[in-house]
Amino acid sequence: MTEQEASRIRSAYCNGFQYPFGGGFVEKCDMDEVNRTAELLDEAIKKQIPQHPILVNNHQNRPSPCYECPTCHGSFTGTENVAYCYHCGQALNWDKILIQ
Repeated sequence: MTEQEASRIRSAYCNGFQYPFGGGFVEKCDMDEVNRTAELLDEAIKKQIPQHPILVNNHQNRPSPCYECPTCHGSFTGTENVAYCYHCGQALNWDKILIQ
């Protein structure tokens, strides 16, 4: 998913928020719930945009390199077989690896 696609999804949500939260009426909406849901939606959308993993210098006597998620900083081993972080679900892009 690109940032442009994510922005379109978020925009569509904002333009129709009154339907799931107020039965079609803006004045019946619980805006706190609308805002909480919008924040969750933003987080989920951002995790679908692939980020570059971080190579951690400390291998801790492991035969394969250790990487860190750029979002939650959870660690994992292995390369390119991992499309998403095991800890938070962040999509990973292995075209470029950041070095810590």
